[in-house]
Amino acid sequence: MYNSLSDAFLVSQYHQEYLTLINRYSNYKRPGPFIRYYNINFDESIKHPETNTTFDIYSTSSIKFDIYELTPTFNITPIVNTTSNQPDKKGQMFDGVSSITIYTVQTPHINDLVTFYDPIKSGEIFRVINIRTSINAYYSDPKLTWYEMDLEVAPILDTSQLKIFKHYIYDTHKEQYYNYNDYKTKTALITTINNKITLIRQYYSRLNDLYYTGIYVPAIVNHVVCYFKDRISASDNSIRLFDTLEKPYGFLEMFPNLAATYDFDQTLQIYNLSSLEFEDYEWDQEETSDLNTLLSLSKDLYELVSQNQNYF
Repeated sequence: MYNSLSDAFLVSQYHQEYLTLINRYSNYKRPGPFIRYYNINFDESIKHPETNTTFDIYSTSSIKFDIYELTPTFNITPIVNTTSNQPDKKGQMFDGVSSITIYTVQTPHINDLVTFYDPIKSGEIFRVINIRTSINAYYSDPKLTWYEMDLEVAPILDTSQLKIFKHYIYDTHKEQYYNYNDYKTKTALITTINNKITLIRQYYSRLNDLYYTGIYVPAIVNHVVCYFKDRISASDNSIRLFDTLEKPYGFLEMFPNLAATYDFDQTLQIYNLSSLEFEDYEWDQEETSDLNTLLSLSKDLYELVSQNQNYF
């Protein structure tokens, strides 16, 4: 009697649904630690002309690696360290073995390298000596990357002399890898924006729910903050990074029909809390005052966001 298990395609679909479900919940629970994974780049490395394999003399050969920072693991077995004596080979030697399961690296290879972050403080550098994967998962459409790997201590002391081709880091929110240099640029940008936000918040009135200094409420400053909050709220990946900056709903309620402008070189509209009227203000950037400081901070914030929209 035939059933669905006789159909290779259906079995591959079962594996795909099952492992996709596991990956989803493992991403929320994170049962395993993160690792730094050194993946051999075969296209850029020197290979044996007949076997088409790379050499594992890491310090002297021309193997090039792609680094995958913060690679999540589904599980990791305890690291077992033993000593052994092999007189006919290496003599007294130190062995350390472990195994891991990863699911984000597309094409792992034998002799790839693995190092651990804290709190694992073994200090060793491990290399991949065996890879196992489900055939039905591997050939499903789309292919699922689910690899069980055996590790042993690699014959190198550090990774500083390795030849690196590309460098990535894993985004645990979007569950994908990004270029490491782009990641550093983005984190530096986030730090700069948060520094500006800290200074701008000093001019926020919780009572009136707007940004002002003295008796002056610069319209462009409040509009810039609204633009920033609206722009950031459109990205689920960034909304919680800047939640300390309050959106001035009080200003929007006071002036619902006031058109937003973001040109700091034009004559600016400043609302006077004493006369209850708008005044024209020519911003002299050389003059020092609280109002000019607030204008300068909001201009910097607007330029940081508008010129780096690809990061948000």
